[in-house]
Amino acid sequence: MLYRSIPLADLADFVHPRSSQRKALALLRAYFDETGIHDGALVTAIGGFVATQDAWSELETEWVKLIDEFASRGVRQFHMTDFLAQKGEFERMDGPLRNYMLTRISELLASADVRGIFSAVVCDDWVSTVRDAEFLSQFPKPFFLCFEDVTRQLWEWSGKYAGGEPVAPMFAHQPEYHDRMAAVGQYLANTDWYPRFLVSITFGTPDRFIPLQAADFAAFSVREDIENRHYEPGAGHQTVAFHTATQGNYVHGHWFNAKALELTVERFCETGEIYPLCRFE
Repeated sequence: MLYRSIPLADLADFVHPRSSQRKALALLRAYFDETGIHDGALVTAIGGFVATQDAWSELETEWVKLIDEFASRGVRQFHMTDFLAQKGEFERMDGPLRNYMLTRISELLASADVRGIFSAVVCDDWVSTVRDAEFLSQFPKPFFLCFEDVTRQLWEWSGKYAGGEPVAPMFAHQPEYHDRMAAVGQYLANTDWYPRFLVSITFGTPDRFIPLQAADFAAFSVREDIENRHYEPGAGHQTVAFHTATQGNYVHGHWFNAKALELTVERFCETGEIYPLCRFE
């Protein structure tokens, strides 16, 4: 390996100190990354995967092996933007070799016991629809709606599909939005619903937490998928790589076009929530 990562077995101590009783319960982990926050982006999205610690450990082992196959070309970690642009660590990777690598990554994710979750906003629809000052004070940019939405989805996913097993979410560190993300994370942690299924939100970097590299793949793929659905509905949806990675199955998520944003703003102004959460016994 050409970089030092933090083994997932040690992540519980990173999220919670050894004295924490909650740490022992957090057997599920979720990793998310963002995309489309630059000027001119058509879609802003947050995407990632949730799985057990064992499943992540198995995926991490195979991921490191896969990346190491390309170490002689200068590759140390996966980053979709540089990968597609053939820049940075991928400068010495030609088209066929990058296609081969992407196929391998897609097949690895398909074989792993991980579940995708995403949230996306169509940026033009946000500009034309979202004008309410109260809503914008809570969600000044599409990114922050995605951030709260994907957190709520993770909560519901645990209640519906994991028996309410506690989930430890980690988001890729985003310098521009980090302080507000941390503040929102603290706000959510103090709601009546959040602590039931979720533990504290943490932040990390893909070079240290390998599952965030998988989240980078997911976020970019979701953004491209939603762009196709919204702007080119006749051109097909999922990319070949994303279709392979998900085995063509449903990915748990929301995307907000103009109508969805209109309803979301209306509900928030009436109830203070973007949508009602399921109530589990």
